[in-house]
Amino acid sequence: MGLKRDPVFWGLALLEIAAVFLLDLHHEAEQGVYSGVFIPSARGLWETGTFSLYGEKAFYPMWGYPLFVLICGFSPAAILAAQGALCFAAIAFLYATLPLQPRFFHLAAVFPFAALCSIKWPNAITGALLIFFICSFAGYLNRPRLRLLLIGGFAAGAAVNMRGESWIWGAGIFFALVFPMRAEMRARGAKFGIAVILIQLLCIGPWAIRAYAVLGTPRLTPTHGGGLALVSLGQYPDNPWGVVNTDSWVHAFAAQKNLGSPYSPAADAAMRREFIRLVAAHPAAFAEKALHNLGNFFYRGVFTGQFFTLTLTEAGFWKTVETIRAGGAGAAFAKMPLTTAITIMLYFCLDYLFRAGWLFLLFGVGITVSGMVIRGEPVPPMAALTVTFTLATIALVSFLYYEPRHVTYLWLPLAASLLTLKAARTTEDP
Repeated sequence: MGLKRDPVFWGLALLEIAAVFLLDLHHEAEQGVYSGVFIPSARGLWETGTFSLYGEKAFYPMWGYPLFVLICGFSPAAILAAQGALCFAAIAFLYATLPLQPRFFHLAAVFPFAALCSIKWPNAITGALLIFFICSFAGYLNRPRLRLLLIGGFAAGAAVNMRGESWIWGAGIFFALVFPMRAEMRARGAKFGIAVILIQLLCIGPWAIRAYAVLGTPRLTPTHGGGLALVSLGQYPDNPWGVVNTDSWVHAFAAQKNLGSPYSPAADAAMRREFIRLVAAHPAAFAEKALHNLGNFFYRGVFTGQFFTLTLTEAGFWKTVETIRAGGAGAAFAKMPLTTAITIMLYFCLDYLFRAGWLFLLFGVGITVSGMVIRGEPVPPMAALTVTFTLATIALVSFLYYEPRHVTYLWLPLAASLLTLKAARTTEDP
């Protein structure tokens, strides 16, 4: 395993990552959660030595990102510098473990990944950790090395301390082993999967023990799942439940039911029950909601940054979008400053470009892997695990909550899988 030396490529990759981070420097995405949840819980950890939020012992958020914020000294500059370094390290690890040579056109695949890493949120960390995890899996199946198993295992272990849905990582390996592959690879994959699950349990152990000591029952996930499931019903327009897809609706529901904090264990359980009750009352509407989110998975694409915040606030941007829809782009752009118009036009161009790229990657990998499965050909481990994660993500965002950021972590694995599949086919051709 070694880094492919190409100083021009790596120099351009660094410049691209730096440019994306600078374009997103004034981002507002999820910054209410950052300042209202992550900063206070990190500060509580620093000042009291206990993980708490607004004076109460916290079980939301997971403590991984608050600890990261604390380690970075609460400095936004240090947080973004660390996330940028992790972004670059993940890309370098990808090339070090996969049979790919850096090419300049590969830099196009860096943009959405860098955009995901450029925002102060846990998705930046888990997105990078996923690259270490999948590439370790692919590398281990081809050449089993203890180092790769440990890198992949502890990447997954760190991820479950960042976001609860990272539990699918270990289990996903066993679904990936269903794809056609050589027997020795399947045996290595099972060993890798068992090791990953054990390491995940080891890494989440302190959280589970703390939950048992406080709540009387161990927990492996945060306590916002019930609220997330309930508010996800509001993603279906004109839904029969009257649910509104906003944090304020969740807080109002918790207040109405005297549940206290909507993130408390009691509120989590109550909202899970309410979610089940509402779905049972209108199952057809829930099916329509799932189809609605599924369509968004393909249509809305991935997160490509918020660099319009260089000249506009997020609220100002959406107001401009409404103006464009109402009166046309020409009239709207004629009335705004040139710098704002250029920023917005550039944003829309890149957004639609990457929406097209998202569909290309999804269908490119899907069609290629489907053809290999039909023909009984071995599927490269990278592609097998990426397809498994893609299917799992489709299920999660369809039945629960969809946002572009929830699928962007698949962008680079899909791109690398397509390149790996192409390389494998080229090698097999006479």
